[in-house]
Amino acid sequence: MLGGTFDHLHIGHQALLTAAFSLAEEVGIGVTTEEFLRREGRKLGVVEPFEVREGRLREHLSRAFPGRQYRLIPLTDRWGALLEGRTRMLVASPETIHVGVQANRLRRQKGLPPVALIEVASVLGDDLLPVSSTRIREGTIDAGGRRRTPLQGGGRVHEPRQARRCASGPRPGLPGPHPVRTVRQHR
Repeated sequence: MLGGTFDHLHIGHQALLTAAFSLAEEVGIGVTTEEFLRREGRKLGVVEPFEVREGRLREHLSRAFPGRQYRLIPLTDRWGALLEGRTRMLVASPETIHVGVQANRLRRQKGLPPVALIEVASVLGDDLLPVSSTRIREGTIDAGGRRRTPLQGGGRVHEPRQARRCASGPRPGLPGPHPVRTVRQHR
């Protein structure tokens, strides 16, 4: 199971989906609805409409994972199917893994076993910052993590060897979506 807004479907989303499909035969994918976004205080005009996000997700899934089993679940709250006994695993980003930790507390209160929490490292763009829908909407990067605006001056300049040590996660310049480099299990 994984869930999200899937706004401006990008390589970070693709990395989460790839991890989920590598770990499970059937994947449940929660997609936030306008009702959910309204409840969370998000501006509806900023995020793509549900139908657009769901359509792009279906298109990507049919191309990237042909013949694989999945369920798209409209999310009207943050828990979705996480509080059901059938769910066994949650694949999440570092920004959303806390939802799984909270869900496991609620599952224990309901007498359900905790789900395995799999944290997939953020995918970094060409500028070595995490790819995100917010940055795409702002026009800073595209869905592939490539810069659309020039980097601003300032900051510390590192020698190439030092820069490699400072950067973590998937590296830009690799063909296709950046590979998932770190998968961490939470208990």
